[in-house]
Amino acid sequence: MSKPQITVEKKDQVKSKGMHLISICDMTDGRAKRLEKLIEGVNAKKSFLQQAGMLTEQAMRDLWMEYRWYLDQLNKRFLVRQFMVKNVTTTVGRSVFAQRLVNVTTYTGVVNYCALGTSSTAPAVGDTQLGTETYRKALSPSTYANNIAYLETFFSSTDTNGTFEEFAFFIDGTGSANTGQMFNRFTQSVTKSATESLNVQSTVTIADA
Repeated sequence: MSKPQITVEKKDQVKSKGMHLISICDMTDGRAKRLEKLIEGVNAKKSFLQQAGMLTEQAMRDLWMEYRWYLDQLNKRFLVRQFMVKNVTTTVGRSVFAQRLVNVTTYTGVVNYCALGTSSTAPAVGDTQLGTETYRKALSPSTYANNIAYLETFFSSTDTNGTFEEFAFFIDGTGSANTGQMFNRFTQSVTKSATESLNVQSTVTIADA
């Protein structure tokens, strides 16, 4: 397999509060399909534990480690394109965290959905929705270390395909488009075919400006 294309987009006009690694893998090989099934199996375990009220911090961490191991194997063998981009953390997303600090519990503060869209309009702190949302999926297992949160969403070869220009993570979202409080938004032109997977990893660092 040819060496994967890796692109780093600085997007200096955007004030960054997080970094996002977007990875596309070729899923035509049988080994890739097996890894995809294993990754989706971890996602299913997370969903089951969550619905049963058994998704403890340690369980989530263990699931994330399993998820990352399978994903690393997939990337090592079948990665074809990768992009690293910065985001805008929105005003509504920051507001949720400010509210939680003073015990206003309107929102949980939990980022639970990643959405894809087709608008290439530059991110702005006032954004509350994607320009044109086309698909969303619940987060895969995620974790944190000290002041860094690692948010992950895996879109399988059968989930969706097309050209996507924008991405966002949402707090307290549902499966319906444009629901939840937008935590962040970032733009990058990414084309995913029906024989490719897409993983979006968001690394969010909470630190002094």
